[in-house]
Amino acid sequence: MRSEKFGRLLKGAIGSIVAHEGKTAPVVEEELGQQMGLSPASIQRYKAGHIPPDSRNLEILAAAAIRRGFLNRQWLAEFLQAARYSNPAPFMNRIYPPVPEPGSPGKNATTYSNLPAPTYGKFIERNQAYAEIVEGLQQRSAVVVIVSLGGMGKTSLAREIAGDYLAGRVAVPRFRAVVWVSDQAHPGATTLNVVLDEIALTLDYPGLVQAEFSSKRRDVENLLRRQAVLLVVDNYETIMDQALADWLVRLPEPSKALVTSREHLVKFRRSSWPVELEGMSREEAHRFLQEKVAALKMDQLVKEVTRLDQLIILTGGSPKALELALGQLKYGHQTFAQVMDSLKAAHGEIFDDLFRRNWASLGEVELAVYTSLPLFSDPASTESLAATAGVSLSRVEQALDNLTGMGLVDLQKVALYESPRYSLHPLSRAFAQAGLVEKPDFERMARQRQLEWYSHLAGKVGYAWDDLSRLEILDAEQETLQNVIRRAASNRHYSLLLELIQGVDYYFYIRGSWRGQPDLGYLRIEAAAGSGDTLEEIKALALYIQALCRQQPLDEVPPFLKRLEDLSSTLALPDETLFEVQYTLGLYAMARQDYGEAMKTWQDSLGLARNISARAYAVARGYLAICFYRQGQTDAAESLWQAVLADTDAGGFLRGAISSRIGLARLRLDRHEPEPARTLLDEAAQLADEYQDRERSAEIYSLYARYYSLQGDKAAARQFAARARDIFERLGRQSDLSDIRTFLASLEDGATGYE
Repeated sequence: MRSEKFGRLLKGAIGSIVAHEGKTAPVVEEELGQQMGLSPASIQRYKAGHIPPDSRNLEILAAAAIRRGFLNRQWLAEFLQAARYSNPAPFMNRIYPPVPEPGSPGKNATTYSNLPAPTYGKFIERNQAYAEIVEGLQQRSAVVVIVSLGGMGKTSLAREIAGDYLAGRVAVPRFRAVVWVSDQAHPGATTLNVVLDEIALTLDYPGLVQAEFSSKRRDVENLLRRQAVLLVVDNYETIMDQALADWLVRLPEPSKALVTSREHLVKFRRSSWPVELEGMSREEAHRFLQEKVAALKMDQLVKEVTRLDQLIILTGGSPKALELALGQLKYGHQTFAQVMDSLKAAHGEIFDDLFRRNWASLGEVELAVYTSLPLFSDPASTESLAATAGVSLSRVEQALDNLTGMGLVDLQKVALYESPRYSLHPLSRAFAQAGLVEKPDFERMARQRQLEWYSHLAGKVGYAWDDLSRLEILDAEQETLQNVIRRAASNRHYSLLLELIQGVDYYFYIRGSWRGQPDLGYLRIEAAAGSGDTLEEIKALALYIQALCRQQPLDEVPPFLKRLEDLSSTLALPDETLFEVQYTLGLYAMARQDYGEAMKTWQDSLGLARNISARAYAVARGYLAICFYRQGQTDAAESLWQAVLADTDAGGFLRGAISSRIGLARLRLDRHEPEPARTLLDEAAQLADEYQDRERSAEIYSLYARYYSLQGDKAAARQFAARARDIFERLGRQSDLSDIRTFLASLEDGATGYE
């Protein structure tokens, strides 16, 4: 494939690199070729307009042009367009991360959302209620409350409106983010703290989750002031926390809350915009029934939906009741007249009657699948349901087809290339839960099978430092995983609990789900102690203390450290475990800024680390180099970083390749050697992008800021410092955040760098 414009843009980029670095074009082309594993002739071919077939090589060329040739975002957009690069937005956002500014998110700001996948194929518009909700969100009231009986479509309506705001289909107000919180899976478990955590995680500020409550609340409120966020709280009728209601009615502007409830809530009566959701109108119900009849392939049975008008009247226009009634007609082997007669005799208990009749028509496999679903907090995959129900995959697939057709189970499908997942409407969940309680032996065995399945799934992930793509296996399972773990802990299933936590703790660490990670670390300690496995308890204590050191609640460390030291003195530890203990002691000393003690610990660990693995040896030398640097022994630090870099480039621990380049770049900037520093930063930035390492990216951005400040380019320095500040703030790295804020202030005072 060839493009004249592509060749012209690439020539200009290489010319810009030549001009800025003082090199010749052949030298630059040879460097680019080496980076891609190609000859300079291939680069010449690309300059002639031939587009690289490999998207990775396109990204390498683009990144070099931006970082070495100082080209701008407009050039990048045109370059990717000329190269016919598919979906350029994610790559462009990695090169030019959006920097949200207080009060002014900007038109290119990232949109954050944790909206659940819709459980409906086509949304049937509820025009009057939709308009009332939009009007309410334009008022000064902080809360809009959708109230109706169960099964009227509150959740679907809230989901559709939230999605429309994100997509820009509703212009006013313009919400930049949507945070969805539901009390459905665990009624009564939603509190103000849970909501604050969900907001922090959804807006990508995981560092706030571990903050002290009053500090967390203040910081989350500031986020809600900085950008317009739509907070949706679903199934509010089961929430008991009065503090949450008091907080919602005082939600900071311009953010708003949209609440759904089956009951009129006294706590919101005087300070909200209420919207009563009635049953579907005749026309709305006709459109709804047409879609369902087609989906159930009942076209021959129901030729005209107008003949179902009496069904609409008897169900009060409730979408869920209509869906269940059609399911009874399809699968319940009853005539239309029989279904109508049963509804007339229901005497207001229409859902109980419909659920009982559908329950009676379920086969053994369908019952097993249906009563297994309440054990899942997240929408469940077919595979996890098959394992939990103890049924073959093919039989579960057939059962799910029937259950979704009957309206008992909701299907969620995000994209064509993703497998469907399954969940329960709150009314259906309550009925399935009641059925599960009546089958205690089945529940006990199902929970055991679920625990075993998730232990096996987590085992596929584990310590995935060398393949972060494995983390995606658990992305859709977070809530269910945490609840399975907590139940296993309460039931003292220590062996499987240890396997499960070992499989997921790195996942929660990398994903920034701090809400779960320390808790899991403590459960791991309890499980190891409960099973009498001293060696595993030592490992668990070490990992838990490391997490505390990174998150800075250092006052919690001493009792766990004493237990670690006491246990370690009773055993001859294997090398790997002994290094983990030394690693913990070194990290703790550094967290206390006792670099002399830390230096001694890391020096003592070097021989052991060398014998264990390239990774362990790189880690120990990397931390020792930091200690030398902090103590002013820069030559010793440089020597260590150079050695680590040589080893990692030869095939060692790749994360060490990033850290070593960052350390060496810092030294070069300290010595006012900007160009060698720039080369190191470019290399480190490319690796950090590849591994999606946000912590390292923030450090790199802060050093780019120093580089541009030394060059006298305040605008570029300010831009990179703002990127670093944003990530440090999100990850809760307070010390780094304080440093970068000081640097930003110094730019206004005319300073040219910071230490």
